[in-house]
Amino acid sequence: MKLHQIFIYPVKSCRGIALTKANVGRFGLEWDRRWMIVDANGSFLTQRKHSKMAMIQPHLSDSGVLLNAPNMPELEIVSDGLGEDIQVEVWGDQVLAENCGQQAAQWWSEYLGEPATMVFMPDHGLRQVSLKYAEQGNHVGFADGFSLLVISKSSLDDLNQHLSEDVDMRRFRPNIVVDDCEAFAEDTIKKLQINDIEFSVVKPCSRCVMLRVNPDTGMQDKIDPLTALAKYRRDLFGHKGIFFGQNLVHHKEGEIAVGNEIKLLGLN
Repeated sequence: MKLHQIFIYPVKSCRGIALTKANVGRFGLEWDRRWMIVDANGSFLTQRKHSKMAMIQPHLSDSGVLLNAPNMPELEIVSDGLGEDIQVEVWGDQVLAENCGQQAAQWWSEYLGEPATMVFMPDHGLRQVSLKYAEQGNHVGFADGFSLLVISKSSLDDLNQHLSEDVDMRRFRPNIVVDDCEAFAEDTIKKLQINDIEFSVVKPCSRCVMLRVNPDTGMQDKIDPLTALAKYRRDLFGHKGIFFGQNLVHHKEGEIAVGNEIKLLGLN
């Protein structure tokens, strides 16, 4: 099994960035889901409500992140010296985050058509991964619940056999794509190692309506991976839901790179 692709998603629910190598830090891959958009009540916003977020492309800069979106001016956000801390909510977790300021709020409010604020998870931010699946001290940024998601290329190949047209990996938003393995090999792993970094597989990834959003158009299309998956990937591993991919937590910091061999340290 080898590391085939690496992705980060600097702004939650916006487009990802493909990397050839990445640092694994406190929250997972460096800069992955460190920014998030919240509504007037401080609750997180995603493509589940605003599918057009799929059209926003982040670019990392020396000072933060640049955002490009259709019919909008480029927005630059710095990651240092931001505004006051505000309390935000992501999947029931109450988190203190830094307000990215009025310019960002106006940009997002115009694009989404509702009052919105952009926030940043600072280096000192605290969001504990559920202790049902992880240990005290395993932290995550603004990802749904876990620091990384792994999917095998073979699993996507298998799914595409059930669809009228192929979809690509962007719909599933993994951090790590593995290759040279059988379809759904990720389901059988308890622990793996990339370079000298160990990762534990802690929970299958339950999928939602975001799979129906075409990442090229930001709209739902006729291809429906969610319904296809429901026919053979529902209620697995003692969990309720439709599953594709596995969530990971990491136990060390360091660097990973495309082409790295993956050691399997434990199987189910």
